[in-house]
Amino acid sequence: PFAESETRENQKTFRRLPLPSRDVNNDGYIEIPFMYGLSGYEDAGDSEKQYLTDWSYFDGKSYHTAFSAWYCREQGYYLVFDNNWSNGVTVIYDAKEGTAVFCEWDSANTRAGEEIVRITPFKATDFLASPPEDYVKLAETSDKVFAAKLGKGQSALSITVEQLRQNFKFITE
Repeated sequence: PFAESETRENQKTFRRLPLPSRDVNNDGYIEIPFMYGLSGYEDAGDSEKQYLTDWSYFDGKSYHTAFSAWYCREQGYYLVFDNNWSNGVTVIYDAKEGTAVFCEWDSANTRAGEEIVRITPFKATDFLASPPEDYVKLAETSDKVFAAKLGKGQSALSITVEQLRQNFKFITE
């Protein structure tokens, strides 16, 4: 089910990140990570592209997606996308700062649109001493605080702080 019919090559499970197939949600099924380039990165080089990972299982007939997520290996976390985000959101990642900006994808103008949320890692001591204005803490490690700043708009793709905290996960494998 994975090989292309003409070339007999398997491009479906090619991964740009070391993500092995596993039961990611404890439902008894082994999910397979399928990676797709996010909108806006069609012409970018491989090192610049941002990907959405769909964790799916195969029931012998078809694939079923358990969830989709954007991975930030450099900072050690991933963000689960709500179902309505999968085709309507792109990510602008600043590797130097470690900041990920999740934006609506403006398909009519083929560009990133309104900012939905910005996730930034801060030194824990700095954040706790003087939390940046408009940022809320999502999670922390021994030396970092991961905080989010919500966009100002109220679109159908907006997300709440509670949803962000639920969807923000540390990479454990």
